Amino acid sequence: MRFHCRWTFYVGSWQLPHLLATIHGGFTVTQRWLAALCAAGGAAALTVLTAVPASAAVRPAGVTPDWTVSAATSGCPDSVRVLTPNRSMAYFAQHPDELLATHNAVHVSARMHQQLSRMASHTRHLLTSITCKARPNHTRKAPTVSAATNVASGNWSGYQSSTENNFIGAVMAWNVPSASTAANSSAYSSIWPGIGTGDSPSDSLVQDGTEQDVSCLLSVCTHDYYPWFEVVPEENQEEISNLAISPGDAIESYVEWEPVDGEAYFYIDDITTGYAVYDIQYTDGGQFTGTGSQGEWIVERTETGSNLPPLANFGTVNIVVASGAQGTGWEDPNLTYPAAADNSPYEITMKSCDGGTKTLARPSALASDGTDFSVTFVQRGSTEAFNTCRS
Repeated sequence: MRFHCRWTFYVGSWQLPHLLATIHGGFTVTQRWLAALCAAGGAAALTVLTAVPASAAVRPAGVTPDWTVSAATSGCPDSVRVLTPNRSMAYFAQHPDELLATHNAVHVSARMHQQLSRMASHTRHLLTSITCKARPNHTRKAPTVSAATNVASGNWSGYQSSTENNFIGAVMAWNVPSASTAANSSAYSSIWPGIGTGDSPSDSLVQDGTEQDVSCLLSVCTHDYYPWFEVVPEENQEEISNLAISPGDAIESYVEWEPVDGEAYFYIDDITTGYAVYDIQYTDGGQFTGTGSQGEWIVERTETGSNLPPLANFGTVNIVVASGAQGTGWEDPNLTYPAAADNSPYEITMKSCDGGTKTLARPSALASDGTDFSVTFVQRGSTEAFNTCRS
């Protein structure tokens, strides 16, 4: 069992902003024992402590009392916890702005209020546990984006903000498309909102979404549809295996970054089935960081290993309410919820890595509301080394 103190460590002293600690595996340590532990020099005092079993982990300062942080996870990274509501879904239907665990209800925009109302009114069950399945061969990297309005990428299609200004949230909705392929050949696709570039650990990409793949072995092909979350570049994709999705399901997805405490939040809601999951990933020990440098609303051909495989035929995906949250934190009095169009976004067309001779997927123009657009499959392309797409 690994011990985590949730404070900042300085040479020769411990600083305790919350006087709280978590022992991974579902135990908490009381405040007075933590004070004794820190006074004695940290881990050296661990042997004198009595761990108290707890069904829930300590709630971070940024999470509202409407939520409990639970350690009911299986197969997930150690830092993942589940957010379970202390209120009924009927309550959230009446108070939708409180559906976000880090909400600043005073500053929720009309657009975000409408989105949260839709999520709260359709969700019947928020999962009280989460089961993860690591997908080590499914990884994600940001494309090379030039300083132009319309850009090409070997793996992304959609919109990305061009301004770098404290993105702490991104949201969008879509229907899970049916995936197909040609010539009994495997092909992959994913759909997601995200924040950050993912180019380095100092600017992590926080994202969640749905995967639509076709895997073929000889002449036998299987289809795979699942929700996932990920922090790039530190981790690979984590499938949420106890939240089943199917083609045609209406999905609402929201990602949040809490820059004050360094926590990532992932909310995926299957409006069709009424099931949703809300989880948090701690960043203790500098596991990953995020600057919220940009917002993205993307359809992608998912990297497998170090290659970009053929793109699965997803037809046309209609993406709605693509928008973000910008501020220095969730209690920022100047917090805003801009539409995707409000940040002079790049329009990204997915093209092959051989100089862009083949167009694989193309976005439409943003609608007049600034949030709605579609991405259309053009052709599957072929397997290409990812590094050939980087300049």
